[in-house]
Amino acid sequence: GQGLMRTSVSLRLFTETLPIATRCLYHPFVSGIAQGSLKKSSFQNYVAQDAFFLRGFADAYSTARQIVSDHGDHQGAEKLHSLYIGVQDELRLHSSYADKWNVDLTNVTPNKATQAYVDFVMEIARRESKKISLICASLTPCMRLYAWLGSRLAKANFGNVSSEENIYVEWIKTYSSEEFEELAKTLEDLLDEYATKESTSYEDLLPIYTRAMELEFAFFDAQPDLPANLFAGIKPDILAVDFDQTLTEHDTTETIVQTGWQSLQDEQTLEARKQTLNHVSESFYDQYKKTIDRLLKENKPTTDSYDPQALRNFFDGLAAFDKKALKPVEDAGLLTGISQQALVETGRRVCLQRHAMQTLLRSVKAGYHLHIVSVNWSKDLIRSALKKSQEEEEEKARSTHGERGEGEGLKYELHSPNLLFEDGVSIGKLSGPPSTAIDKLDIFEKILAETPRNRSVYVGDSVTDVLALLRADIGIVVGSSSSLLNVLSTFNVRLVPLISIIRDKSQEKEGEKFLFAADSWADIQVALHGASGYE
Repeated sequence: GQGLMRTSVSLRLFTETLPIATRCLYHPFVSGIAQGSLKKSSFQNYVAQDAFFLRGFADAYSTARQIVSDHGDHQGAEKLHSLYIGVQDELRLHSSYADKWNVDLTNVTPNKATQAYVDFVMEIARRESKKISLICASLTPCMRLYAWLGSRLAKANFGNVSSEENIYVEWIKTYSSEEFEELAKTLEDLLDEYATKESTSYEDLLPIYTRAMELEFAFFDAQPDLPANLFAGIKPDILAVDFDQTLTEHDTTETIVQTGWQSLQDEQTLEARKQTLNHVSESFYDQYKKTIDRLLKENKPTTDSYDPQALRNFFDGLAAFDKKALKPVEDAGLLTGISQQALVETGRRVCLQRHAMQTLLRSVKAGYHLHIVSVNWSKDLIRSALKKSQEEEEEKARSTHGERGEGEGLKYELHSPNLLFEDGVSIGKLSGPPSTAIDKLDIFEKILAETPRNRSVYVGDSVTDVLALLRADIGIVVGSSSSLLNVLSTFNVRLVPLISIIRDKSQEKEGEKFLFAADSWADIQVALHGASGYE
């Protein structure tokens, strides 16, 4: 690709339906396979139903291949043929399962979910329009979902066990294989290619793709004898979340400073401000990196087990730096003359990460106490960004489900410093914590102390979140900040993929500490609420 190519249609579609895919990942059927705890009867039934479904899938490929052959499109026909062969291979795998698991594949009666899925795929394949892009949109979710499920489970180490330890490990290995990823990619490429050729819009593809993904979930959900005691969501009492780069796509610190430039009429003053900001920020990052490196060396634990005292000493040292770091910003006048109204406007332009607001709204609706804990300098910007995002989310819910917004809104407590204003214009000083990791921990401790039931989750992305992340019952890391990863590995804190929260037994051994790494906010949403009850 050319680096800056527009996101492909297939990727946009998958990203949009990621919450449904993630619900499949956390579904008792899939997590039962992951842990080898699924009842044999459940898997036997699945093998038969899936074989029935795959025959329908193969028919849809044949139909599509016929259409492109009739148009003399030999390359397309060849790709569709390779996908058809892929389904035949998968059916052979099912035959070997069938022998091993004693399943009769000759006369399978489809259950309602299987039949609905096959009918849907065939209905699209036989449409008058003969659009290959629509057929691909109905078939791609199955391939992409399985490749994604396989890779997520493999990444969380569910695949490196023997078949004695997990009788279903072959399923994980098949779908996490490079061969299967290739097939999924081939189909996605076809979808992208024909969407362009046939001028099919994203809006035309989305309902088909979404429906297929929903049918995938229904397919898992229809399997009998599902284990009852499996993971049903963390369902915490307290959800505390950082703001910048945890909820937002980008850090908004410099945006706050730049908001103060809007009122500047004079080019020269503006240029001077820009240079000051660059200078202050370069010097900050340079010193920050040196300070962290020095403190990591000085406090590195001598053993390879988790050492809370060494970690605390590191953060005491870092807090001293953090407290001084603001002074050059204040002294340079970078926080002076920013209008409060302009910060509200700026906030409306801040982009939140996909599915973040959906998760927050759902959490508040479920009765969790939501707290935003941030070192961001502007409460106005944070509140405005959250309000705008909430309005967009409710608008989306209305257009897709015709729901009226319940008007409950997003109830949360905000713990952050704030610029001081006179007559609606900032005077260049900040009030109140937090500005350090220790401040964040203190605020979080206070939240825990003030909430009667306090099973807690903390979500953060940076070094200032580490102490609160470790203090929470469940700490969830978003993104992959290199300084954060560096600190965690130095103090022997392990990062494990969030999906491994489904494991039966407690994962922390003596002298060990770990945090969960989230793939996306869809991942967090399903981990918090469980796989079911989204309808």
